[in-house]
Amino acid sequence: TAFNASYIVKNILENYDRIDSFSYWRFSDYNDELQMPDDMYFGGQGLITSNGVKKAGYYAFHMLRGLGNTLIGKGSGYFITKEGENYQIILYNYQHYSRLYSAGEFDTMPDDRYASFENPFSEKYIIPLQNIPNQKYTITETILNRNHGSSFDKWIEFGSQPLENQQEIEYLKNISMPLIKKKVVTVENNYLNIACELEPHEVRLVKITP
Repeated sequence: TAFNASYIVKNILENYDRIDSFSYWRFSDYNDELQMPDDMYFGGQGLITSNGVKKAGYYAFHMLRGLGNTLIGKGSGYFITKEGENYQIILYNYQHYSRLYSAGEFDTMPDDRYASFENPFSEKYIIPLQNIPNQKYTITETILNRNHGSSFDKWIEFGSQPLENQQEIEYLKNISMPLIKKKVVTVENNYLNIACELEPHEVRLVKITP
């Protein structure tokens, strides 16, 4: 689900300076030692499904890779870096599952796996950038949420049915990409304000380039 993307981003960014490296358990759901379930989204731990469809977690790592090499600020739900004259910001609206679900006293249906989150909420972020050169910048936003970048949610829209041929697989791949938005702004007084509102489980990468 889209939850896994925010979970990955939250844990890596909150612990980035505590250990030397991170790893992820499985790249793919495919396992040649076990019989694969008929359900494509059976709860496998891979970043892609057994037939090669990228999950939200895959795109979370791809967005993390877009960060720069110098940390200039971080806090709850945000992480700001710089590389040369370019700025990169990752925002994430992590939602934690309910106590009943955590205790194993509540389970979700296969097509309603977000039922374990009580009272999900959107989150507004305002990130002020100061002391940056006065010039024009291109702002590129990569947005990952339940509507964009989560193949599980698109599969639910598809009808939660098995994909019967390569054409349907390619269709799901194509409609499961994160959303990309671009605009040009002019910085004056060496100040730029980045403001946006994130849906529950959303991850957003903002790149600011001259």
